[in-house]
Amino acid sequence: MTYFLFSDSTAWHREITATTWRDAIRKARDQFGIGGRVRITAFYGDARDYRLDGTTYSFTLRQVN
Repeated sequence: MTYFLFSDSTAWHREITATTWRDAIRKARDQFGIGGRVRITAFYGDARDYRLDGTTYSFTLRQVN
């Protein structure tokens, strides 16, 4: 199992346990009530930034193992 940290404007480094990046996104969407399509906007090292289509909402996932 891999650990990811979720951060957005209201949550800072909330832990998510998942097997893949895709699974981490799915769990973050379920846990934090993110509805709609998300797209990756940037990736660097062990972190990826995402934005919810049609909005200014964004969040970051960081893999920490």
